[in-house]
Amino acid sequence: MIDMKFVTFIMVIALLVVFPPMSSIDGSDNSRGYNTDAYWGCPDFFIPENITLGDDAFHGTPFYPETWYAEAFFNNSYSMVFIVTIFSTYKGGMALTGLYLYRNGILEYEERTWTLSPNYEYSRDTPLVSIQGETLLEGWLDENGQITYRLRFENNKYGMHLILRNETRGWQGKMGRGWWLAIPELKVEGILILGGEHLSVTGKGYHDHNIFDLRSPLMERGYSDGKFQCHNLSLVWGKILHKPWDTDALAIVSNNGSFMSVPQETLVIRETAQIYDHGHPIPTELSIIIRLGEKINVSLIIAADNFHHIRLPFLHYWRYHVHVSGRIILEGKEHTIDTGGIMEFMRY
Repeated sequence: MIDMKFVTFIMVIALLVVFPPMSSIDGSDNSRGYNTDAYWGCPDFFIPENITLGDDAFHGTPFYPETWYAEAFFNNSYSMVFIVTIFSTYKGGMALTGLYLYRNGILEYEERTWTLSPNYEYSRDTPLVSIQGETLLEGWLDENGQITYRLRFENNKYGMHLILRNETRGWQGKMGRGWWLAIPELKVEGILILGGEHLSVTGKGYHDHNIFDLRSPLMERGYSDGKFQCHNLSLVWGKILHKPWDTDALAIVSNNGSFMSVPQETLVIRETAQIYDHGHPIPTELSIIIRLGEKINVSLIIAADNFHHIRLPFLHYWRYHVHVSGRIILEGKEHTIDTGGIMEFMRY
């Protein structure tokens, strides 16, 4: 989801006047045609639509940070979050990368790098970001027309070389003052590098791409979001904190290659347990309830196993490893949920 660890107003102001223009692998603009999917009602602030490969390319709106995010749970107790963020202005920009490796949900390794233009490249037609001649993120359509990604990052004897293959339909749309694209179910395989040791891994993954409005910290209080996969379905949820008495919520259920947007009036996301951390109340348990007649009924508990905090100017950010339990009933078929996932909480 949005990696606000990299977002500061100080950097953006510096970019306005200091850095020379960025280079582009292919400078042609991309004409993005969106096809609306069927959905069960729609939240006021988010209407999911189908995606194309080009939607996941660089959009390049000046002063709107743009992030490609990937996470994976591997078959050896490790999990990963990998992020590439680009800040662009009329005069230049900056690329930031971050790799976070966890073992049993506890942060074991963190690496963040900053690269100024013109030492990075991107594409406006396909997902593609390269830094100093090395491709970190690349996406293409396989022989079946499914989006496939290659991720590569290595530094200080830690890193990964991974292939992520789509197993469902992705979606995208405007969300609040920003934009969000997500592919919630990916099959992952490749190499995980731990202290110089190369380990073959498989697992499941998630990818999103978002564009963030820098005015949000001035106009909103924050957000929480999360996702999980279990059986042949996944659920992505989010809650935007506008004011203490004003929130918006969303939930997108993917099942057997289709996605369904849950009407906001049928969705309740409630914090059921809190603690204080770094001077702020943060959730440690949430419930998600969806009641939509015979089509979908959801009763879930999301409980924190581990989390870590990151402080930057103007914001606080927590990333959680969580346990998700409960049940989802889709058109009469009941699915028992007992799995792990990742959740985020942001306070401006």
